[in-house]
Amino acid sequence: MRQFLRCLLPLIAAVTFGLPAAAAPQILLAVEAGNAIPMRCDSRHCEAEIGTICLQPDRSDPERGTPYTLLDPKALALVATGRNGQPVQIPFAGRLRIVAARGHTAVRISIPRVILAHGSLTRPALRLKGNVLFMPRPEDGDTEPQRDADAALARTTLRTIAAKVFRQHTDRSQAVGVILRAINSLPRDRAPTRAELTMAETHLLDARLPKRARNLVQEAAGHCQDVGTTFIDEEPLFSYRGCLGVNHDAMLEEVFMDYRATLKSAPRS
Repeated sequence: MRQFLRCLLPLIAAVTFGLPAAAAPQILLAVEAGNAIPMRCDSRHCEAEIGTICLQPDRSDPERGTPYTLLDPKALALVATGRNGQPVQIPFAGRLRIVAARGHTAVRISIPRVILAHGSLTRPALRLKGNVLFMPRPEDGDTEPQRDADAALARTTLRTIAAKVFRQHTDRSQAVGVILRAINSLPRDRAPTRAELTMAETHLLDARLPKRARNLVQEAAGHCQDVGTTFIDEEPLFSYRGCLGVNHDAMLEEVFMDYRATLKSAPRS
């Protein structure tokens, strides 16, 4: 618990008090997902969060809402279920919106719901092809923009190091994936209904997980059990979804700290 709180406080401070930086923020790497990531829809948009770590510790964390783009558009697919019950891949050129959700530990990806109208598609989801890279969109006035050389280094050396670190944290990667499914099943702007809470809890009780990953998920769920029906806007400790997000971020922060240490010790070319 004490270790969790040490991770929690800096994360809350980063989300709440993060200051803008003149240089472009970090390139982010998405945690590889074994299954498609379901998107939650309202009347206008469908969205999902994806867990990430930063690949460039020397650059600043992105502020919440910082726009990002896919470094390789073919690394992510948007899929849905057609009228015949079969999966359909949906072209999303120019319709995908990606923003930093909570510092460097999550991005939020959304599409206009109208995309699903053609073909009466349902159950949209995101499918990641490997460890996906997100590049901050360039902005006027960047004193230190991301350059082609930064993108090339992220695609090669940095992604390779991060993938190796994630392989050493399989239990955390699996736990993060389950917690994200719970997060993505919950509303972002109100308290959950009993049915929504039940769905999230069902995800968190995934019996297919190995024991170590299952223990991590249950520890996270335990931290949030008393805030299930509470909601205070923009206060993560008083929202079940927000509380799960804080725990999700703390798990990824452990992986990031290992990545940063590995990066520091890597031989320089």
